[in-house]
Amino acid sequence: MLGGDDLPFGKEQIILEPTPRARALGLSTADLGSQLRAAYSGALVQIYNQNQSEVEVRVVLPEDEQDDLSKLQQFPGKTPAGTLVPLGNLAVLHNRRGIDVIRHTDAQMAVRIYADYAYQGQAHFNGEDGARELLKAFDLPAVPHSTAIAMGRPIGPCRSFPSQDAWVDDPVLPGGTLIGDAAS
Repeated sequence: MLGGDDLPFGKEQIILEPTPRARALGLSTADLGSQLRAAYSGALVQIYNQNQSEVEVRVVLPEDEQDDLSKLQQFPGKTPAGTLVPLGNLAVLHNRRGIDVIRHTDAQMAVRIYADYAYQGQAHFNGEDGARELLKAFDLPAVPHSTAIAMGRPIGPCRSFPSQDAWVDDPVLPGGTLIGDAAS
């Protein structure tokens, strides 16, 4: 079975996964993420008044270091005890394309899944449990996060659209031309 979804991918994101050492030091993914977020958006270090205006002073990671994983590995992560440890010793960092828009249905995150399966297997996805069976079919070791897809909640029955070719003898009409595989 082949499949896909309707998630619009966005910009590259940096994914961090805490190492066992980070967990032993009492750091969670949220803790490390907060420290990196402060480095990107700026940590407030001082506020002062100047000419009846409030001025914030923030320390921000230089732009040329923000997308460089090797430089981020050297970023000083702070443990709950106040010790500074290079982020590369606290987390595994890698890039992955993020999702640009998260769709919702009935206030729940939603994704539309498209599947292409052999016509002979169509009966497997028909009926009341067809959508649930389709989601279970996505639980494959080779597909990242497939268990999350398999555990999803169907919001409706499967829809079937047969992949049939429609051929015409003359693919040209006055004012228009048929374009695509069937036009040859």
